[in-house]
Amino acid sequence: MIFQYGTMAGIIEGAYSGSLTIEELLKYGNFGIGTFDGIDGEMVILDSKVYKTDYFGNSYLQSIKESTPFATITTFEKEYQKFDSFSFNNLLEKVQDYLNQNYFYAIKISGNFQKMNTRSPKKQEKPYPPLLEVLENQNIFHYENTQGTVVGFFSPYYAQGLGVGGFHLHYISNDLNAGGHIFDFEILNGLVEISKPLNYSLKLPVNDEYQNIKIDETTLHQKISIAEVKK
Repeated sequence: MIFQYGTMAGIIEGAYSGSLTIEELLKYGNFGIGTFDGIDGEMVILDSKVYKTDYFGNSYLQSIKESTPFATITTFEKEYQKFDSFSFNNLLEKVQDYLNQNYFYAIKISGNFQKMNTRSPKKQEKPYPPLLEVLENQNIFHYENTQGTVVGFFSPYYAQGLGVGGFHLHYISNDLNAGGHIFDFEILNGLVEISKPLNYSLKLPVNDEYQNIKIDETTLHQKISIAEVKK
């Protein structure tokens, strides 16, 4: 089971207030991604440890007392694995012998990455701007020969808006000196592990901020697509 708190639609429109604690989130699994209160950096959950890559590219273990407006988590149980050379752009092609695009999956990739390009936003203060404005001032990181783990999910494209249709991937290096939201990578002979198809559970924030955002369904998919490739 995948558990998700909040929606990408909410994040796109500026609903950044943390309203679920990490302690509560960890009741639903040990593997996941998300962000923190005020969209303060990028979250990776790996083996029940929660890391934040901040605006400056530094990664730290986080207290369970921190909170999130948006996160996705599961208990990772691999059903498929293979060693191969991958890039962000050909990942789906490489795993299509197992991954059915009508279902949800968790995915983990580990090894030495020849290239890893990521980003992380700056913590925002109220009144929160929409995400596309935030990403105009995000920090971009270009790493080479970094060892670590990609953590993330594949969601069917019909789920765009609830989450991110396709792959939504974050990175954490073994030495915690690299991390963030991935927009490109290359790995030679890395290990990719994928869960069995997962069911999906969604919990929505119940607060004035989320209730009052204006979600424009005519431009939502376009905004998420732009946000995913913004660099």
